[in-house]
Amino acid sequence: MPQAPLKLLAASLGAALLAGMPASASSPADTRRVAALLTNGRLVVASAASGEVVLSRTLVEDARIGSVGSYLAMGKSRSTLYALVRGEGQGKIGSLFKIDARTGAVVRQLRLVDRAIYRGLALGPRTGAPYLFGNRVTGDKEVVALRIDRELRAVRARWTVRRRGSGWVVFEGAISPDEGRLFVSYHGSSTQGVDWIGLGAGAGRCGGQQSNRACIRSHGGIEPLGSRLLAATGSPVILDVHLQGRVVRRRLDTRLTGNHLIEARARPRDREGVRRRLL
Repeated sequence: MPQAPLKLLAASLGAALLAGMPASASSPADTRRVAALLTNGRLVVASAASGEVVLSRTLVEDARIGSVGSYLAMGKSRSTLYALVRGEGQGKIGSLFKIDARTGAVVRQLRLVDRAIYRGLALGPRTGAPYLFGNRVTGDKEVVALRIDRELRAVRARWTVRRRGSGWVVFEGAISPDEGRLFVSYHGSSTQGVDWIGLGAGAGRCGGQQSNRACIRSHGGIEPLGSRLLAATGSPVILDVHLQGRVVRRRLDTRLTGNHLIEARARPRDREGVRRRLL
């Protein structure tokens, strides 16, 4: 029975989850697969219909993956899965893996040697390049982001989002549809919100000046859609936010108390229309 391609849906407590979708609308339901990256560094793929485990592979022995963060992403071709296994503390090295989504075979591993804890993985919507988001483990705990080529051969770009990042614990990161901006959301003991920086020459940034609140109001996950940002609040309400921080609408009442998670998907040509229908 052929494995179906996988599509990112959500990150859960204790694991990052993906749900496999049939290759076409006529594909039988039992070809669907669910993949989870467990907190011990084991990748598990199971049948969505029966729950039977069809693949189990340890990526890193004795790994420590946090219960909050985005650690799995599906490549544009839907034949490649990227998995982030982070290091903990000084001297611990994280790794980014490129994996064959159908067989589970590791195609390439890139060791992350820059003394940072990465809690967020996102793929560029246009290029499919992996972006990583995290905090350095030394000094002022700078908030940093990386762009890596799709073959995991080298780091192509680095950015410092916040130079004084102590207390600004990265929750996750995201990339705008045109890859012109990157977003970082925070969930520290007393900090929250979203910063963004433009990736082109003179594109600007929005970092917020308050001691505990970033540029854009949020409390948890984020999802760029069109020219706006959907932002979780830690409450049942999802916000539709302008990139300068102004709340456009308070919509999408999930009725999930304490909700920090958000994941939205739309076909590129329908992205604006879907956003209007949802909000």
